[in-house]
Amino acid sequence: MNLVALETFGDALGNIPSGTDVITSTYQFTFNSGMFVNSGLSGGQFTGWLTSLNSGPAISFSQPTGTLSPGVNTVALTNMPSGVASDVIAYLGRGGGGGFDVTLPPGLADYVLSHGIDPTRLSFDKEHSFVEINNPSGGGYDHATDFRNGQIAYDYVAEYLIPSVPGRIYGLGRQKITENMTPVPTDRFIFDYSYFHGVPLPYGKMPVNRFTPGLEKTFFNKQVSVEMRFPFAATIDNTLHTNNENRLNVARIGDATAILKFLVFKRERLAMTLGLGMSLPLAEDTRLFDSTTGREVIRSKNQSVHLMPYVGLLYAPNDRVFIQSYFQVDADANGSSIYVADLAGEGTLFAGRAKERTFAYTSLSMGYWMFRNYCQHGTLKNGMNLMGELHWTQSIDRSAGVRHQQDNYLFDIGREQRNYTVVNMTLGSRFLINEKTNIGIGYSVPLRNKTRQFDGELRVAVNRYF
Repeated sequence: MNLVALETFGDALGNIPSGTDVITSTYQFTFNSGMFVNSGLSGGQFTGWLTSLNSGPAISFSQPTGTLSPGVNTVALTNMPSGVASDVIAYLGRGGGGGFDVTLPPGLADYVLSHGIDPTRLSFDKEHSFVEINNPSGGGYDHATDFRNGQIAYDYVAEYLIPSVPGRIYGLGRQKITENMTPVPTDRFIFDYSYFHGVPLPYGKMPVNRFTPGLEKTFFNKQVSVEMRFPFAATIDNTLHTNNENRLNVARIGDATAILKFLVFKRERLAMTLGLGMSLPLAEDTRLFDSTTGREVIRSKNQSVHLMPYVGLLYAPNDRVFIQSYFQVDADANGSSIYVADLAGEGTLFAGRAKERTFAYTSLSMGYWMFRNYCQHGTLKNGMNLMGELHWTQSIDRSAGVRHQQDNYLFDIGREQRNYTVVNMTLGSRFLINEKTNIGIGYSVPLRNKTRQFDGELRVAVNRYF
């Protein structure tokens, strides 16, 4: 019996969570309580105050105490007497509750939208927020005079989401060895198509179309092969803007992948291969621009080279059933340079190098020949099989990101701390036509909702042997 099995489908993870980057800026919002209480705060006054505060230095204040001694007391919002807390809550138009929290005050939404900030990415920082109250006599707290003559200062943290490495997200994700792969070195032209439905991009879900042409060529009596893959996709643009007005369905080139395959042994029913894949950074850099000023805020250079050692097994217990399994590691060898805006001048500053986390991939594929016929010389000529696959992706370390501080702006880039486990299932069928053409159609679905990279993926794989 000849050891015959057609290529696996794989699950083509196109959007592995490799450290979505965040630029974090702390805004200090201060409100004079006397004006607020007596006359109300108009939208013009509100915006004027915010503009003046954000153009100046960050507000500094003494260590909060929480006591009411004579003079002006600085009290942390996390440690206020009950009377002060109730006044502050009423002051901001919020209802009472067990804890103290602040959502967007009136007028703030208009401001942040005009400055390209997504309000859903704003969070209240009560650890660095405070109320100053005038308590000339000391002792008890007087609602009528003490709070009215003080002020509230509190922080909001605004986050902008940007991708970490442009060649490996939005449908141009890390290459997996299991994508249209067989353990046996083969001479073939390759073309893969993936339609990702519901890809969770930072600005909402969208479809992504990915195309991957390639070539595999054998050497040394078919004991060794070299394969090249060149993915491109219709997806979101590399140039992003803080107001989320980004171009969609843009043709983008991804990073090329070279794969070296060594056939360790091949028996009647069993074959084993070892190999090494390597990504080549051909994709464009990712750039984030401030939508208000038009200035470049962050540039992520696409420089990472990924090394991907793997082992593959093929086992055919009988003439109809075949089983394939792969184990692969994907490690960022050198990282990518990160540049951020020089807030004190023009141009950008080098902030450091960010390295993506390492992933391990395990795949198991089982196929069953529904029908086959052979040529006179004994090779398979036509056939059709059914295939089912499970694909497990596991992060095995944490990404090495970049933290860069300028004034009250914190750039926190590429530091992904969570562990990721992604499990997908692929079902499909492959058709062998006249020995030379192999066409496969499959569909992948995620089995874990928490870390899903798409809602569904249609896969079409074509191989032309020579």
